[in-house]
Amino acid sequence: MTTFTSKTSKTSKTSKSGRSSGASTAHDFDHAGGEDSMLIGEALIATRDGLIGVESVQVTPPSAGELPTSYDPAKRLFRLSDSERDAVVKAELAETMRVCVTKEILGTGIPEKPGTEGPKKPGTAIPETVEVQTLDHGQNGTMQPVARITRPQIAEFQAALELVAAHADLREDRLPEIHLQMSDLLSFFGSVTPLQPAGYRKTLDMLGSALDFGTLMVQRVKLELGCPRPELLSPQLQPVIQTPSHGSFPSGHATQAFLLAELLVQLRFPKVAAKITQALMSDGSDTQDGRRRNIEDVLKGESKSVPHIYRLAARIAINRTVAGVHYPADSAAGALLGISLARLLVARVKHRDPTETGAALGFAFAGGQYTELDPNKVPVPRNFHMQELLRLITQANQGTSVASILQVADPEPARLFGALWDKAKAEWEERWS
Repeated sequence: MTTFTSKTSKTSKTSKSGRSSGASTAHDFDHAGGEDSMLIGEALIATRDGLIGVESVQVTPPSAGELPTSYDPAKRLFRLSDSERDAVVKAELAETMRVCVTKEILGTGIPEKPGTEGPKKPGTAIPETVEVQTLDHGQNGTMQPVARITRPQIAEFQAALELVAAHADLREDRLPEIHLQMSDLLSFFGSVTPLQPAGYRKTLDMLGSALDFGTLMVQRVKLELGCPRPELLSPQLQPVIQTPSHGSFPSGHATQAFLLAELLVQLRFPKVAAKITQALMSDGSDTQDGRRRNIEDVLKGESKSVPHIYRLAARIAINRTVAGVHYPADSAAGALLGISLARLLVARVKHRDPTETGAALGFAFAGGQYTELDPNKVPVPRNFHMQELLRLITQANQGTSVASILQVADPEPARLFGALWDKAKAEWEERWS
């Protein structure tokens, strides 16, 4: 899983503070706390002595008209340093969230839903289902699930090992991608939609905060479910990169990649995103095939960029199976989790407007049901690719237990993240200027 790098760092060699150590420009300067703070401090002491001398300090109070009459944290946000702004935005995104186990197996002692039975007995069961919940004012301020992830069992992971091994044939072709994507996803998305720092700085800030938020959520889910990596079940897989120390399910890379993809589509192609939502929320009289055709028509007809953005996310996820560190089900779960988290963020941005009525749309995923029938009518694990994801989301709420749609009617507004979103939106609208 990638870790978003500091927004203050430059592409050239940087010093500890993140400033470029190359040639300075007319706008570079330091003050106390910078690299040259001791020298500058001594110089400032001498400057003050020369200007003020022994004069007494004079107080110049602000006039009544200069004092602020109101205080808007969203406007104050852009007077903060990059690192300070990033910290408060991520705090806002996380403060209404909760990750909790809602079902266990191999034992008793935990309620199906929190608060309905006695206390959990430590060590008596393995978590099977985890919910990512958020505050919902539409449900009397209670916590409601925006994503629900149910893990496969060990036997199901074992059955998927042949799929993982089959992906190894692609390693030589994809090794450069695999290595670079260990620490950088945004460069790849910048190849399918503009993300140059000079023109899209606030977009990168917004995406960076969202990526870190997604990492917080998926790492909590991984920790609770504790699913083994492929190499623990077969030493013959021999991953081409070092296997991460955290759990396999769901995939963090898939979560991050689809969170980025969904945010970029929602930000830059909102009409396409709205039509996809409309197709997903169509009533039960629509068939799965009809819903799928509707979404495919939207993807093909509205913008050539949108399919590329989603396909890139799928390729990033698949590369983790090629590397030998993930099962296909990990990617499917991560994709739905990433889309769910992105749609929650967009809903929280929109709900700054008190007249907004659109719900946050998320997904539940049953990992143990992620199978298909082989020629002998025996269930076998499914692979993951873009068409498979399309199948998943179009069959949601269509009488299948693999994927289903969740809704949070009235999520908490995200005013600080929303301020970043507005800046990013303006950057895109002014791209031709």
